[in-house]
Amino acid sequence: MYHKVQCGKHLLDFHGNQLFDPYFQELKNGSVAACNGWIMNADPCENFAESDQFRYLRRHIVIWGDLLKFRYGKSPEDSPLLWSHMTKYVQEMAGIFHGFRIDNAHSTPLHVGDYLLQKAREVNPNLLVFSELFSGSQEADATFVKRLGLNALVREAINPGSPKDLSGYLHYYSSGLEVPVGSIKPFYNIGPKNVKQYLSLIHI
Repeated sequence: MYHKVQCGKHLLDFHGNQLFDPYFQELKNGSVAACNGWIMNADPCENFAESDQFRYLRRHIVIWGDLLKFRYGKSPEDSPLLWSHMTKYVQEMAGIFHGFRIDNAHSTPLHVGDYLLQKAREVNPNLLVFSELFSGSQEADATFVKRLGLNALVREAINPGSPKDLSGYLHYYSSGLEVPVGSIKPFYNIGPKNVKQYLSLIHI
């Protein structure tokens, strides 16, 4: 209703402002593909492309119309063309860029992410990987970080309900660091040299 009422899109049509966002997209070759999305209050790691919950038929998914949901199966043998195409893609990107940002890493099956990142690191062993990850638990987060070799996690600053909550959020997720986020490492010998270094840091 937000999109229809608050955004002022009251006039419905079949050319971009339907009552519901389409769950499927027709491709140039005439085949039809399922769109990706998000399911509220569900297991964020559920692979609803292969789920027995019939998420698409029951319209449980908040659809992202600009992304498709791939069905990889359990191994490259289940969908050789898809695995081959994505392997070629990630290796080309790893040869161009120093790092990847993986959006919604929890919605990509863990064995798929593991396989493709291994292939990318064959091209660039020092590849940096930042990941948006909302697995639902610290234990699951740790599994993703360890299995995929993630360098950093991307969190949404909109989730905390107040500035106080935000500061606690930052402190919690940086508590393992020598100096937590938001803290200033103390200078015990404040001289001209140290002051200059400090000022140069805040002007970067």
